[in-house]
Order: sequence, then C-alpha cells, then structure tokens
Amino acid sequence: MRILSLFDGMSCGRMNAGFSWSEIDPDWQNWSMLEYRAALSHPAAERGFGSDFGAMQWADACVLVCPCGRSAHTEAGWMTGAGKPVWVYIPEQQEPELMYKVYDRIVTDITELDALNDEPGR
Repeated sequence: MRILSLFDGMSCGRMNAGFSWSEIDPDWQNWSMLEYRAALSHPAAERGFGSDFGAMQWADACVLVCPCGRSAHTEAGWMTGAGKPVWVYIPEQQEPELMYKVYDRIVTDITELDALNDEPGR
C-alpha cells in the first residue's frame, strides 16, 4: 500500500486558517452581484484561490466526498479536465446525479475507496 499525502480543503491543509469571505467584509452575505465580482479580486480572495488551486495542481488525484458544495464540484471538474482521476465517495443515500459519469469511479464504502489506492498505476 502506498502512503498518500492529503489536502483537505475543509479542514484546511493550508499553512493558515483558510479563506473566509468575512475576511473581506463581515456583511458579505448581503453583497450585490457587483460587490461579489469585485471581491474576487481582493488580496484575501486571491490568496485563498492561489492556495486551493496550487493544491489542485500538486495533487495526483481527487476524492469528491459527498455531500459537498459548489467549490468541491468545480475543483473535481477541473481535476477531470486536467486528466487526473476523480473518485466520488458517496457514503450515504443522496439524490442520484447523472453527470457523475464523467468521473472515474463512484464508491460507497471507505474500504472500496481504500482499495483504489492499491490499483496498479495509482
């Protein structure tokens, strides 16, 4: 079995505490679309994006752990487009998603996910 290095964006594998929109503005939930668009260029947003995107470029593969949000789905889509394997881990019942067919494998059990690590070429 290989030893894997993991980047967990939710627990924040970054060197800092992670990105939060409240770093830019405590009232971020009331932004207009124009304010949101402008905030994407804020230095804190640029740092957070750079950290996340750098981790995606560094990674050899992606595990999309469901349920998850928009960022995780965007990241998994980028990983697939970059030719990196993406495994969707669905440990509990959820609404079926047809477009998960673009990913390499859907697994429903942690032992099944662990077995993927032992496949040749991984």
